[in-house]
This record gives sequence, structure tokens and C-alpha cells, in this order.
Amino acid sequence: MAAEDAALLKPDDRQLVARGRDVYAANCASCHGADLEGETADWRTPGPDGSMPAPPHDETGHTQGQDPLI
Repeated sequence: MAAEDAALLKPDDRQLVARGRDVYAANCASCHGADLEGETADWRTPGPDGSMPAPPHDETGHTQGQDPLI
């Protein structure tokens, strides 16, 4: 498989979508929320330690702010 093929979104590939769901649940949901809602409704305001809360994602997976992991 060519590298560019590996990077294509394949929303009709049920197995790939299920794998992505598992990866998100294991690595992202603890901060961004199981339903993409973000860590807190006030995600644009730094917390007491100065760090920014995890922002929400839209239905495409886009992060509505700067996420260092993306």
C-alpha cells in the first residue's frame, strides 16, 4: 500500500472506523470527552495551573483550538 493511500479517510470501512473509535477511547477521550465535548465548557480559559483544558472536537474530528497531539 502506498503511503498516500494509508493516509486517506475511509468512513465506509467499518473495521477502520471501529479501530479509530478504539484509539480515540484509549488515548483521547479522557481529556476530549467520550462524545467529543471537550474537558470543560469553559475550555478557552486556562486552569489554575495555567494550562489550557482540552478543547472539543467537531463531528469530523477537528479540534476547535490548538491541541499539541494533533
